[in-house]
Amino acid sequence: MHALQSRTSAAEVAHPPAGISSPPAGGVVDRMAEFMREHIAAAGSVTFDDLAGAGFTAAEIIEHAYTAAYHAELRMNRRDDGLDRIDGIIVKVRSANPDAMPLTAGATDSPTMRSEWRAYCRAVAAYRVDPWSFQLRRVEERLDQFLRRLPLLKSERQKAARAAVNELAKGKAAR
Repeated sequence: MHALQSRTSAAEVAHPPAGISSPPAGGVVDRMAEFMREHIAAAGSVTFDDLAGAGFTAAEIIEHAYTAAYHAELRMNRRDDGLDRIDGIIVKVRSANPDAMPLTAGATDSPTMRSEWRAYCRAVAAYRVDPWSFQLRRVEERLDQFLRRLPLLKSERQKAARAAVNELAKGKAAR
């Protein structure tokens, strides 16, 4: 199985390939599509072994992978309103660009929120200059303050925080 590299066109969304319908919520296709979307955001691709490791049987993978891949790609491309999904938030948190603040549906862009995002970005910059444990704790605290302003689940906040810390650890290891 390969990564979902091509983007779905508007025609494909309006008229899905033959034999593909909306998956039932919580069904195998739905769960597999969600796993694929999250894994591609984190690792860049999905393999048979990744799906098997997530608990899908070989029969389920063979039977449902094509349909699940289609639905995963639809989910990855769903937001056209400039707002971020968790994978977009993770990308922005990793880059820590003061001009690219993540914003989700239901969140209000406010001066306080922008101030907290800039404080996080400054903490990341300080850590990159002088990587020691106090600086890393400061990064984590600033990020937590910012993420609590977004309507995210606790698991999503933790996922974004882990991604930021892992990114900083990679930078420290490269020194």
